[in-house]
Amino acid sequence: MKPFATIVLLVVSVMITSLSYAKHAVRLRYLPTSSTAEAALAQKLQASHELNTLVGFLNQRFDLVVPINILMGNQDGEDPDPLYDAYHQQVLMPYEFFHTSRQLFESAPERIMPTRAATAAMHAFLHTLLHEFAHALIDQYSLPIVGREEDAADGLATLLLLQAFNDGQTMAIHAAELFLLESLARGPIEQADLWGEHSLDEQRYYQILCWVYGSQPEAYGQPLGDTQWSIERLDMCVEDYNLLHSSWSILLSILDDYSPTSQR
Repeated sequence: MKPFATIVLLVVSVMITSLSYAKHAVRLRYLPTSSTAEAALAQKLQASHELNTLVGFLNQRFDLVVPINILMGNQDGEDPDPLYDAYHQQVLMPYEFFHTSRQLFESAPERIMPTRAATAAMHAFLHTLLHEFAHALIDQYSLPIVGREEDAADGLATLLLLQAFNDGQTMAIHAAELFLLESLARGPIEQADLWGEHSLDEQRYYQILCWVYGSQPEAYGQPLGDTQWSIERLDMCVEDYNLLHSSWSILLSILDDYSPTSQR
């Protein structure tokens, strides 16, 4: 074979391979808006440097067998809450969720909201997106989960947020605060709250704070949150974070055996 023909075939092969791998990605899609308010929310999300940075991080971190579409917006007849749609292999992030989260932060007592409501709401939105993304990974790769899948998804969402951003600790704290605000808006605990698939909002609040503290105990001069944590519990938070990190590192290593790159 002539050298020129060899070079052409090599270039074509590389191009085809690159296009093939480009398909294995997290894809961000925006659904049509139906009101001026939704259009404003969509515009804010599209302009979010943090959201685009997160999607870039996920595409760099994961080499997916099946692409995961993240749909921003509302679909007629769909649940207004974020969710992972296993049938269509997609994550749904309604505009209404971001709007409601921002309203909760805007109406929060000052002691709960240390920064602007829109910023805190965006951070909580990103954590929720990662939570649903975790469900997608668990489903696609049949990852073994001992305990509640919802708790496992909270753990991976927090871990990825800490890894993706320099200020990931602050962002995770805002995500935790949204659970606290939702607990205040919920009212008294009912039986349905106890038999649900999620831990109580209050528990999710403290667990995320515990992981954040455990990730950098030397950075915090006092416990996070609005109560006094015991020294014993703070020590356990360090252990909790180390266990979270090591466990998910083992679980995510399973993905390497399935990734398109590993099949070459």
